[in-house]
Amino acid sequence: MDAGPEPESPHAPARGPIFYGWYIVGTVFIIHTVSCGLIFYNLSIFLKAFVAEAGFSVSATSNATALFFISSGFAGLAVGWLLDRYDPRWIVTFGALLSAGVLATAGHVGELWQLYGFYALFGIGNAAVAVIPGMTIVARWFTRQRSKAIAYASTGLSLGGIVFTPLSATLIERYGLGEAAYWLAIVLVLGVVPVALVMLRRSPEAIGLA
Repeated sequence: MDAGPEPESPHAPARGPIFYGWYIVGTVFIIHTVSCGLIFYNLSIFLKAFVAEAGFSVSATSNATALFFISSGFAGLAVGWLLDRYDPRWIVTFGALLSAGVLATAGHVGELWQLYGFYALFGIGNAAVAVIPGMTIVARWFTRQRSKAIAYASTGLSLGGIVFTPLSATLIERYGLGEAAYWLAIVLVLGVVPVALVMLRRSPEAIGLA
């Protein structure tokens, strides 16, 4: 059953001199920077670490990476359906928590089935937290300047790779995959969940702007 637009709450953002859609753009920018930087752009970093530390073959980790994209693609279909029916804050939060929970277990992956499970669940979390919900939400908030808004929000994708790929590689090299992944998982939660819960809104109608 279609849940319809979320009702305006007593704590909904007030009207102001700046259209709230631009706050949505900034929020999605932050979410993309953190989530894509720590998930998508770190795939190659984790691949090397699993080969070096856990002893997996390159072919096994490559197959697991392919499984990430397969699971993310199928999960994306479900995420699109859910975004039409439910508050995106909870979908993004679920994706961040799932991804962080999976990431925190990286140091305990020692069997092939665990490696495949790691990447499959990581892909599902990625679908729920990153590009699909972000672009969907931004598109709902804009008509005249939609292309500009999406372009601004999308720059977070590249920034995430610039910031978090070298950071992750350095942490893994210095502390090992297990400890580094634990701290990266914390960064993922702190960088996404609070801003998503506080700032994200489904549409202008959700806060009485339409």
